[in-house]
Amino acid sequence: IVFNPPTGAAGTVDTLRGWAGIFVSGTACPSLILADSTLNNTGVACQGFNAAGRTADTITVNVTAGKTYYIMLDGVSNDIGAYCIKLITPPIPPASCATNISPANNATGVTSVTTGVALTWGAVTGASGYDIYFGTVNPPTTNLGTLNGATTVTITGLAYNTKYYWYVVPRNAGGTATGCVSSTTAFTTELAPANCIPTYSNTAGGCNSGDAITNFKLNGESGGINIDQTSACGTSSYQDHTSGGGFPFLVPGTSYSGSATMEYTGDHITIWIDYNDDGFYTDNERVINNLRAAGSGIATPFTIYIPATATAGSHRLRIRSVDYGTTTVPTAVTDPCATYVYGETEDYTVLIVAGPAAAYTVSDGTANACLNGGKITIDPASNNNNVFVPILDATGKIIASVNANGTNLGTVSIGEYINTGAVRVSANSIKYLNRNIVITPQRQPVDVPVTVRLYLKAAELAALVASDATVTGVGSLNVTKTTQACAAVAGAGTLFSQTGNGTLGADSYVQISIPSFSSFYLHGGTVALPVNYADLKGVRNGNKVDLTWITQSETNNRSFEIQRSADARSFSAMGAVNSKAVGGYSVSPISYSFTDVLPLVVTNYYRLKQTDIDGKITYSNTVLVKGIKPTVFSLNTIFPNPATERVTAALQSPFADNITLVVSDITGKIIK
Repeated sequence: IVFNPPTGAAGTVDTLRGWAGIFVSGTACPSLILADSTLNNTGVACQGFNAAGRTADTITVNVTAGKTYYIMLDGVSNDIGAYCIKLITPPIPPASCATNISPANNATGVTSVTTGVALTWGAVTGASGYDIYFGTVNPPTTNLGTLNGATTVTITGLAYNTKYYWYVVPRNAGGTATGCVSSTTAFTTELAPANCIPTYSNTAGGCNSGDAITNFKLNGESGGINIDQTSACGTSSYQDHTSGGGFPFLVPGTSYSGSATMEYTGDHITIWIDYNDDGFYTDNERVINNLRAAGSGIATPFTIYIPATATAGSHRLRIRSVDYGTTTVPTAVTDPCATYVYGETEDYTVLIVAGPAAAYTVSDGTANACLNGGKITIDPASNNNNVFVPILDATGKIIASVNANGTNLGTVSIGEYINTGAVRVSANSIKYLNRNIVITPQRQPVDVPVTVRLYLKAAELAALVASDATVTGVGSLNVTKTTQACAAVAGAGTLFSQTGNGTLGADSYVQISIPSFSSFYLHGGTVALPVNYADLKGVRNGNKVDLTWITQSETNNRSFEIQRSADARSFSAMGAVNSKAVGGYSVSPISYSFTDVLPLVVTNYYRLKQTDIDGKITYSNTVLVKGIKPTVFSLNTIFPNPATERVTAALQSPFADNITLVVSDITGKIIK
């Protein structure tokens, strides 16, 4: 701060006595002081002056950005007065973004697993520290912490052949730099060594804590020897079975069944086949992606699909189990060589042969029961979400084929119900096939419909043709998709017309395009299966009749109208019950009841008229309940009400008599 003394007459400089100071604290100028004795006050800097002929005095003081200071000047000579100036220093601006130096952007083969990767960036003027964002997603969201002063950091524990992203955010007293995400760069780590032996970091061994693959099965073509390997925890949680003798024969473009038994429900298996025999298990060689164990010690059936591009020859198959500590399928893709905490890895040999593959046969299922088939992962990581993938049961017989049309379905489970009795009939008298199939994906398709082929046996089709004149063959079948799980009786659903069909030896399939998965029932005609309810039942309860019925499922159901007849031919409404299902939709059984308080004397026939929200109507079975002789004269019902031209009254009397009916208007005037 430079201050000049006042000038006197004729340009001379007056003698100036006083002081100047610079202060930090307070919300306003401190009290002005007009005495030399106060020169040593609490200011950050203070200077007194008392000399003639001086032209300037200076105070120099270090200031901090973003604070308020008060500059004071007080002269006691010649009454020059006192002055206070408020000075606000500007805040320190945030640092600018850093420039990533190494690894170079999109560098590949970066040595990482044994030495780690050193990230280096250029120093930023004024930066007091740096936040490092790092991860496998672009842009990365994980902040590894703040480094003070350093411009390099070494990242360890990285996986082989993995792409990582990183950027740096400098910081100082003025805050953190903004917009630095745009400086994100990437690098890909080195490939794993050929035929690497994966490791697990658990000190007892990855599978010594109950995470071993205790049994692995894979069924191939006839002529080869199927894998059925029972084993315990191997040394270093790894077992090499590649030199065990015979091996399965697998044909490109074909699905095969197998199973894996693991010890913990959080274990997930991934399978690769090294088609080019270079010792590296790459992404395009993966055939199963993180399939979760069905349970502890329970065989998990699976289906693997061998791509049509698979190279013929003897190849190494790797199955790797990793405990992700959750029953939820992880989003991370298992690495064939990286270190995990718990699990086990086993290697086998398979032979890819030119074919031809043995023809599929349609699954036999289990009589009058639900059968769970093999699971499969249909996703980009499994390299099978743009082709028809046959899904098999545990014996290798086909249940359905799915073309995801590029959609990521994740883990797909399949089941079927086989009815061995008479052909089943829906509530609206539609006869449907004695086989229904349920498909459950981890993720339903989004925006893009999937294509499904549902397989059926010739005998099942023949039974439906014989019982339904509208069904003339596989080409006359359509599909109702319900929201049920595997069930013996069809619930209400949505109709999907077939988009194609074909044969499989003497058997056949129906093809449909659908927006989502659930349960599928095949039948003739162009009407979907309706609300499904058990038989209407009626019992006499004293002078009343109690009616009950149960719906197994409901879709778009609005209400039930209770109808009664004396001759089972002419029915009239006598009451109504609204659907109990929320929005008319339910996949669980719902019980209903209605009481006829004045039943007819001799016979009572009852039925239900079920009405959908869209107005579609179906009728239930008819039930007979015998009446009893009334003891009093009564008017049972009158309908319709209101009426415009005709009204019907139902009367009952304890004996034959003449009855007079009088119809009057609201004022009492007799109409008839």
